[in-house]
Amino acid sequence: MVTTFFSTDHPTQPGGQILCDFGVEVTRTFETAGEVYATETQGGEAAVAVHRGPYDRMNEAHDAIRKWMTANWRESAGRSWEIYGDPTPDPADTETTVVYLLK
Repeated sequence: MVTTFFSTDHPTQPGGQILCDFGVEVTRTFETAGEVYATETQGGEAAVAVHRGPYDRMNEAHDAIRKWMTANWRESAGRSWEIYGDPTPDPADTETTVVYLLK
């Protein structure tokens, strides 16, 4: 299984620029080659939701995390990522893990 991810630095101002990384999990570091480079997701406490279903409904997982943070007096550290599982023939079976780093 090859795991791909999408990592985002959230803008600090409404309408601000979003910085994104797209990647594939690997088992070891490697030398930079052109625009391909090794990086690591930040460690720390995180809020996590697993979305099962089509990608066009993934906002539900993000909304659930934001609601949980509000209800539990927690704040995002401004970084989140999505980890995509293997594609499935039925989009209802597709699994994506959504992670928000917490302050």
